[in-house]
Amino acid sequence: MTQKILVITYNMVPYVKTWGAAQRIYFLAEYLVKSDIDVTVLHSKKKNYGNFNKATHFHQVALPLKWKFLQQLLFGNIEEDSAKKISVQDKKNKQNVVVNIIKLFLGHFDQLIFNDPSPGMGIVGTIWVHSIKDFINKHLKDGTFKKVIISGPPFALFSCTKYIKKNFPVVKVIIDYRDPWNLWNNRKGFSFFKETEALNYADVVVVTNENLKYAIASKFGISLNKFNVVFNGFSEESWKKTPPLKKRRDNQKIKIAYIGSINFNSFRDPTLFFKAFESFPHKDDVLLSFIGLQNVAELVSLKNKFKDRIVLKGRVSQEESFSEMLDNDILLIFHTANDDSGKYLISAKLYDYIKSGKVVWSIGNRDSLNNQLVKEQKIGISSENTVEEILKGFEMIYESWKNNNLSDINSLSIQTDFFSRETQNERYLKIIKQEI
Repeated sequence: MTQKILVITYNMVPYVKTWGAAQRIYFLAEYLVKSDIDVTVLHSKKKNYGNFNKATHFHQVALPLKWKFLQQLLFGNIEEDSAKKISVQDKKNKQNVVVNIIKLFLGHFDQLIFNDPSPGMGIVGTIWVHSIKDFINKHLKDGTFKKVIISGPPFALFSCTKYIKKNFPVVKVIIDYRDPWNLWNNRKGFSFFKETEALNYADVVVVTNENLKYAIASKFGISLNKFNVVFNGFSEESWKKTPPLKKRRDNQKIKIAYIGSINFNSFRDPTLFFKAFESFPHKDDVLLSFIGLQNVAELVSLKNKFKDRIVLKGRVSQEESFSEMLDNDILLIFHTANDDSGKYLISAKLYDYIKSGKVVWSIGNRDSLNNQLVKEQKIGISSENTVEEILKGFEMIYESWKNNNLSDINSLSIQTDFFSRETQNERYLKIIKQEI
């Protein structure tokens, strides 16, 4: 008999603005379907942004918030943003003073009570959980699903764990951490209690790296036996669809690119990078590219400053982004937050960078997992997020380029297949199939 799995996640195509918020569960669901598992993904229904050129072969149930008037009044068409911050521009666009005051109050309330990495999503996630309980009750009561995966953020979804285990104790529940919850700022209080509760009720906890596994187990007193690690990764299947390379732009320069959404005043803040670039004496030999932008005004002003030394490009398909990676020499990754989140996060983008075979330049705290992975796997260079350290990175890259050995900086120490979504989701499949 075909095994049936229910996956509960807030973000899924086509109701998600940024592909990164949906890709972990999308690729998992697709892999499980190919492995003869009947998968239903229960997700929120918001504004339709399209499928990002991705076909879906799993069942989808999209449910909106029951309290839609509250969503519209306070948040508009809210969705989890990949930058995990409400942008400065969004705040400027709010015109209703009364609504602004309410939003400000609830934003503080949300962070105080729910401590979700995305401001506002604790409240929205809690409301949405109440919106899906009828579906959960109906299909768990009739025995349709024996196993449920719950993926966060938003971490309010993890409250479903207690509800399911108390009302349907035979159903096995896996909670899936895409990001750290209370560990990112070591918050205690109600959210800490709710995370502890979810961890204790869950049958299995899946995390994206070993650091997060050991930190959660230690912080919350949970047995390591309950944990499994399934990394994010690159999609081998998607990479096979990469369009042919066009003629490279300006082969006479060092081509450095950042691929993906970026946001000043967030944990991907390139401010110090640009300050270092401005003082770099050989910047005429460098071409910077920022691909996948979403109306970032600060970068437009930088374009005016740096002229033809910088290329700006809007959102592209995933496959087009791969072509952009292959068309550059150095691929940038930022994690600039002044908190502990970098210790427990590896950017999903980094795995595609690894697949490209290009030199990776990771900028962030010394103990960030991005920086550690770059060093351990010998795929590039890492710099702390200071002007001085970034300048050293520019100088190192320039000297290697001048001596025609730039590509030698990347000497990957293991086979790239280990970092593929297919390899990692095979591990997930074993977790699901085993008796838990």
